Amino acid sequence: MEVIRPVYVGKESNHLEEVEHLLIEDEDEVMNEYFDPRNDPFVRFVVPVLRTMTLSQLVAKSGLNLSTIKRIRAGKQRPHALNQRVLTQLAVQHARAFLAANGQDVPREDYAVLRSRIAR
Repeated sequence: MEVIRPVYVGKESNHLEEVEHLLIEDEDEVMNEYFDPRNDPFVRFVVPVLRTMTLSQLVAKSGLNLSTIKRIRAGKQRPHALNQRVLTQLAVQHARAFLAANGQDVPREDYAVLRSRIAR
């Protein structure tokens, strides 16, 4: 199994004593999760595959306008959750077709398919 996105967590130091003295039962109450945008799976795996697709394909299949697609592919805009899912599925379909057409093994897991496509 490969790690797709590490998650950085930290404890708020002003609550550590309370956790140690069992004044706070659940350690998750004082844990913070820190997001590192460099490790975002959409940016790391989906966007590079989107760049291998034609703009006309993306516009026709996603329903997004040309300028939005260009901004997303350039990394200047992050799509809303629904559009991100649509673009991810389009990228996976495109990557699967590319790998199969080139006689390469097609992984079962979506992000493994994307990773295989951008490695080629």
